[in-house]
Amino acid sequence: MLTDIMYVTVYVTDQDRALRFYTEGLGLEKRIDFSGPDGRFLTVGVPESPVEILLWSHAAAPGQPGGEGPRAALGPLFLESDDLRKDFEILRQRGVVFEQPEPEDYPFGVRIEAVDPDGNRVSLRQKRKQWPTPPASWPRRSKPTAIGCAPSRTACWAHTPTPRTWSRKPGYASSARTRRPSATWRAG
Repeated sequence: MLTDIMYVTVYVTDQDRALRFYTEGLGLEKRIDFSGPDGRFLTVGVPESPVEILLWSHAAAPGQPGGEGPRAALGPLFLESDDLRKDFEILRQRGVVFEQPEPEDYPFGVRIEAVDPDGNRVSLRQKRKQWPTPPASWPRRSKPTAIGCAPSRTACWAHTPTPRTWSRKPGYASSARTRRPSATWRAG
C-alpha cells in the first residue's frame, strides 16, 4: 500500500542555479546531492517535512513551463506558509521574483506565485484561519435532522433552528441507516 510522497520533480536547466534559488531564495534545505550514472540526483525540502523536491536536469523545451500571465498554468509546487505576507517581504529582499506585486486574498486564504530561474511557478499559500470555536454558552445539538436535497434526491443532515428540537422531513424513510427518500418523495 502507498504510504507517503517521497519526491516531487521540478525540471531545471541548471541545477546549481536552481539550488541557489530554492535554498538561498526560498529558504529550503539541501537534502541529497549525488552524482550517479543517470545524472546528478539533487533534492531540497522544507525543514521538518519528509517530502523532497528533486531538481532534475532537463534541457529547455518549447512550451515548458506553460503559459504567461496571471492565469497561466499552476506550477508544480505548492508551499505553505503560516504568515505569507511576512515571508513575502523576506523572500523579495532575497531577490525572489513574483508574478504579482503583493500577496492576494482568495477564498481559501492568501496566495502569491514565485518564479524560479527556469520559469517554473512556485505557488506560495497560507491557509485561511479557522473560524473560532463557539462559546460554551451557545446551544449544542447532539443529533442531526434529515432535510431533503431535491436535485440529488439524497438526505442532507442539518439541525433545526430551535435548540434540542429534532425532526425528520415528512416523506423520508424512517430508518437512519437508509438515508434515502421514501416512496412518497417527489421531485419538485
